[in-house]
Amino acid sequence: TYPDTNPDSVLQAPAISRAPVPVFRLMTTHQGSLVVGNIADAPGLVMRSDPGFPGTFDATQRVYPDSGGAEVTALTTHGGVLLAFTESSVYSLEDFGAPRPLSRSVGCVAPSSVAALPTGELVWLGRKGFYSMRPGGPPQLISAAINMTIRDDLNRGRMRMAVAAVSPETGEYRCAVAPAGTTRNTLMLVYDGSNFRRQTINHHIGGICS
Repeated sequence: TYPDTNPDSVLQAPAISRAPVPVFRLMTTHQGSLVVGNIADAPGLVMRSDPGFPGTFDATQRVYPDSGGAEVTALTTHGGVLLAFTESSVYSLEDFGAPRPLSRSVGCVAPSSVAALPTGELVWLGRKGFYSMRPGGPPQLISAAINMTIRDDLNRGRMRMAVAAVSPETGEYRCAVAPAGTTRNTLMLVYDGSNFRRQTINHHIGGICS
């Protein structure tokens, strides 16, 4: 017997497999979608929601940028391209299902240190210092002149907690970091597009925005 007598021609579109909204540590928006990464129990995973529906995740829209499953440490969109960072690499997710490495030697250690200058440079804090990248170009070390400060004057165990923003008035990149021997972000390193300067502040900056 055939209890269902409806022909396939009158059936609706097949159901789409949906994934529950995950617990995540990182997020950004890109082309109308919410992109989340460093998922609980899967720190190397990145997931993308349906455009315009930040709480709706297609179960197929997930990718590991690093083929070895390295932890994703930052997500951002820049120059129309979605970028994913690990501590030692930068990947383009322009083709979401096929991550393309932009660098296998430069990464990001502080997710809140990523910010874009008005000139189009993207700046962030890596293990060896500050890096910048223009759309389509490779990452470049920009903090060689303050290498001793990076090496000796910072609490390297707290670099992950560094926070940064770009001043809308001056266009400067300002990053609050913890000096060596402290756990509080009381040192501001300011980049004007060419040089760095230091600014000591009397309170802890746990978050910064403009």
